[in-house]
Amino acid sequence: MRFKFNSVLLLSYLCGLTAISLIIFGARHHVQSFKDEQHAALVRSSDEAARHIGFFIKEKRALVEAFANAHADQLAELVQSKEHEANTATFIAQRLKAYFPGHVTFALCGTDTNFVPKQYDRFWRGTCQTSAHRLASTDASFASYRQNWKEAENNETYVSLEPRNFRFDLDAHWVDSTGEQGRLFVAFNNTEFARIIAAQELQPHQLILFHASRPDLVQLTSNRWMASFETGDTVSEARLAEMVPRVPIRNSNWEIAYLPSHPLFQSYQEEIYNMTALIVGVISLLLGMMTFLYFRTTARLRQTEAEMSEVRKQAQVDRYSLQTLLDVVPIGIFRRNCHGETDLANIASADLFGIKPEDMLGKSARDLHDSDFANWVEDSDREVANGSGTPHAFDIKYRVPGERNDRDFIVYKAPMRVEGEAFPSIVSAVVDVSEERALRRKLEHLAATDSLTELPNRHRFLQVANHEFHRSRRYGHVFSIMMLDIDQFKSINTDYGQEAGDTVLRFVAEFLQDQVRTNVDKVARTDGKEFGFILPSTRADGAVILAERIRERLGTTVIQYMDEMLAVTVSIGIAEWSPDNPTSGIDETVRQAEKALSTAKEHGRNQTRMYGELTDLAS
Repeated sequence: MRFKFNSVLLLSYLCGLTAISLIIFGARHHVQSFKDEQHAALVRSSDEAARHIGFFIKEKRALVEAFANAHADQLAELVQSKEHEANTATFIAQRLKAYFPGHVTFALCGTDTNFVPKQYDRFWRGTCQTSAHRLASTDASFASYRQNWKEAENNETYVSLEPRNFRFDLDAHWVDSTGEQGRLFVAFNNTEFARIIAAQELQPHQLILFHASRPDLVQLTSNRWMASFETGDTVSEARLAEMVPRVPIRNSNWEIAYLPSHPLFQSYQEEIYNMTALIVGVISLLLGMMTFLYFRTTARLRQTEAEMSEVRKQAQVDRYSLQTLLDVVPIGIFRRNCHGETDLANIASADLFGIKPEDMLGKSARDLHDSDFANWVEDSDREVANGSGTPHAFDIKYRVPGERNDRDFIVYKAPMRVEGEAFPSIVSAVVDVSEERALRRKLEHLAATDSLTELPNRHRFLQVANHEFHRSRRYGHVFSIMMLDIDQFKSINTDYGQEAGDTVLRFVAEFLQDQVRTNVDKVARTDGKEFGFILPSTRADGAVILAERIRERLGTTVIQYMDEMLAVTVSIGIAEWSPDNPTSGIDETVRQAEKALSTAKEHGRNQTRMYGELTDLAS
């Protein structure tokens, strides 16, 4: 045990050190993964912002070109005419306002490269420039532009290179109906760009618009200017090196890029490293506590092992004593644990079920018995376990393997709750009452049966008659009672002996049973030579028909006794019970049938009489 505990302690140290190494490595990896995820998100955001701005510029350029083509004559008139310049300029301004609600101003340039309106000439010369090859801030560039502007098909977007004065300008070539040509310049403010940047910006990083020719000059942020930009108008070389790679914006001479947030990465890294330090400290503390507990527990473990050894020895002695005691008891006793397995059984229980004692241990009910009996065992165990804790008694039938008949068992069950187990063990005691019940059934049969004829006796006859009376009264049916007496039976005993009389009685009993409805009518020997009939759902006239058939057939039948041929006649009395006369009980109905039988015997025998009727039906 100590060796095992030492191994566990060593393994715990190895696992702890490994966990610390993995946690430190995981923290570094987590911080780097966070930076990589942020970098990837910034790249995606930059691409998406560049796409939105490029699409916006393309859309605006298409509108400027459409406007220039639609108003070429008015634009030419504004460039050429001096008299109507103000009116035409107002018209163009109104139309531009309708087309471009967010524009700042506009200007026209004809083939002489002069701008119209004139007050914008110097302004446009100083601010409308291209970073590549067209407009610049010198007159020479305008001269070059004058020679090549007719060939230009897709001009770039112009921006001012002055800090805090951002706008963007679009131009379009126009040709009027007379062939006069020129260009239209429209200047827009930064509101829409700032909205796009704000929508795409991932806080707390800063999404910044740069000019392609001045990579350090901040053109625009989500706040439109640099109100919240701590570095002023430009970005230092060190910060430029940290920026996410720039994304050029199509249809323009701009670039867009993210300036990562140092505080975000710093705070995230500190949070991860602080958590890592806390976890490493906790693991180290746990390892220290385990070391302390090891030395403290070792001594107690030695003492506990000695005590447990004594307990095991005593438990073995107690279990052996209990098993010996149970094996002496002639009643089957066994226990099923919380898992439904038999963990204790005496010899008597094994004998009752036809199983060896050692084969019962560790087996469930389904391992030992058929499915029907196993289902009963499980259901009754649940009933006992969920009950109030008092013993339960069950009366069951069980067929031992190899036997033809079922045995009658009384099974007593009680729950045994063991601490720590959710389901109690079930202790069962089985008593085989098959012989006692067979003897009781035999005694009951003898008490209710005539030993000579094997017919029910008078006591049983009256029980069945009373049952039929209550059944008929409940359902509103009729029934009849018929009493039969063998005529001159005493002379048979006198002339031929008692054995001859017994032969006649047995023959008549069998004959009567053959004449009635099987499993419906009941025949009983109610006196020495008298028989009674219970005829359910039969009226008196139907009983008369049966009585006459019995009387006539029996009267023509010869009964052989040794070398003698004997003949008998019978007298029959009938009484009917009907729901029309509910005051009459079963005892009264039987007396009425007996009175009708007496009437038949008084009037000559060998006839049938119905109570209340004196007509001789035999004649």
